[in-house]
Amino acid sequence: MVDRVVVLHADDGLSFIADACAVMADAVNETRLVTPGHAELVDVYAEMVVAFARLVRPRLLDDGETVRVAVMDHLLDRLTEARTGLIALPVLDVVDRLHGELTQDHARV
Repeated sequence: MVDRVVVLHADDGLSFIADACAVMADAVNETRLVTPGHAELVDVYAEMVVAFARLVRPRLLDDGETVRVAVMDHLLDRLTEARTGLIALPVLDVVDRLHGELTQDHARV
């Protein structure tokens, strides 16, 4: 795995976490073999995406994006269940889906 750099611009903290999540997504999904460090990468990726979701959620609510917020809340619940073993779904699959929801550009109608 190669080292990656994420730049923090003083006036745009949200972009920093968005970029960091993208870097983590690339790192965990490019790993061909599951190594001891892979599980830690998945845990860090999950925590970063959850933090990103918590930061974006109020903005989406302010914009009236209640459906997207409901989808995000559902995915956050599934992530908790996957992490605790209540559902047999890989944590990485749920995190990737949540990350996709956070970064998807939805066209305005």
